[in-house]
Amino acid sequence: MTQTTVLPRALRISVALHAVLIGGQVLSSGLLFGGSGIALAAHEHGAQIAQIVCLVVLALALVLRRRGQVPRPVVIVAAILFFGEALQTALGYNHLLAIHVPLGVAIVIGNVRLLDLVFERRAAGTAAIRPVSG
Repeated sequence: MTQTTVLPRALRISVALHAVLIGGQVLSSGLLFGGSGIALAAHEHGAQIAQIVCLVVLALALVLRRRGQVPRPVVIVAAILFFGEALQTALGYNHLLAIHVPLGVAIVIGNVRLLDLVFERRAAGTAAIRPVSG
């Protein structure tokens, strides 16, 4: 396996892991609103881990974009998610739920878009993320 195939695979795995972590955030928030005591810790730690993974996603997307292996929207969506999650964390710690909850919905939608971009198949059957030859 060469570096031209390892990094695109790492991006796909990171994006998928991030989506799972965001799904966990949705679940823990529901438990939190339902009165579960442990859900707050799960939500807080899950957010921290998701943000770290999102930073990895953004870094990989930037490297792959520079190599011409991913389309620009992958980097744009990853950056929006990363900064959106930073804002989301600040809003959560300040208990501004009127903004925190809708932003959480936007983050879920952004994750769906990023999954679509990273796992997209083109009409000719070639992946949107492609290895660089040579």
